[in-house]
Amino acid sequence: MNHINLSIKIERAISDLRRGGKIVITDNITGLSVLLTPAELINNDTIKTMLDLTISRPNIILSSNRCKALGIKINNQPCSILINNKWSLSEIMSLCFPLSNTNKPEVNGVIAENQNGVVSSSLLILRQARLLPAGLMSLIGGIPIENISEWSFQNNNTYFFRRYNGLRKS
Repeated sequence: MNHINLSIKIERAISDLRRGGKIVITDNITGLSVLLTPAELINNDTIKTMLDLTISRPNIILSSNRCKALGIKINNQPCSILINNKWSLSEIMSLCFPLSNTNKPEVNGVIAENQNGVVSSSLLILRQARLLPAGLMSLIGGIPIENISEWSFQNNNTYFFRRYNGLRKS
C-alpha cells in the first residue's frame, strides 16, 4: 500500500471516530483484530453492541498517563482493563475520564500492554483524532484476517483500518 492510500485510510478512520463510528484495527503482524470506540462516545448500549458484534467482552484501554492518574503502576505503558459485568456506565466512564469527584470501581486484572501492539495503535489513532487516549476495545474472534474488511463493512458500516509498520506519531 502506498503512502497516499494509507493517509486516506487514516483520515477516514479519524473522521469515523469523530462522528461516533467504531473502527476495526488489525495488526497484520499478529493477525489480531479489534473493534474500537472512543471513550467520549460510550453510552448504555455501547458494551452490549460491542459484545454482540465481536462475541468478546470489551476492555477499557488507557494511555500510560491515565493509568498513572488512576494509581495503576505498569512501567509507563498503556493498559487494558476488562469491564466487570456489575460496573455502571458512570463507573466505566470514571476510569476513562479524569474526573476527581466520581466513584471509581475496584479494578482487578489490569493488563500492561506492549508499546508496539494493537492497543498502542488504537491509542495513537484516538490521539490523532484529537480524542481522549482512552476507549473501549473488543477482540474480534473467529474471523480470518483476509475476511475482516468484509466483516467490518457488514457490521454497521464500521471502518476497516489496518495497522502497518509505517504508522507513526505525528
